[in-house]
Amino acid sequence: MGMFKIVLATICSQLSLEYAYCAEANILIIWHLSRYRRL
Repeated sequence: MGMFKIVLATICSQLSLEYAYCAEANILIIWHLSRYRRL
C-alpha cells in the first residue's frame, strides 16, 4: 500500500495536476483497493 501511494504521487507530480485533485483521486483509489482486499 505504501509503494502504491508513492507511485501515485510520482504520477501526479509528473502530470502536474492540481494537488487537491490528485489527493482526492488517491483517496478514492486507495479506498476502492482496500474494499476489494476485504472481499
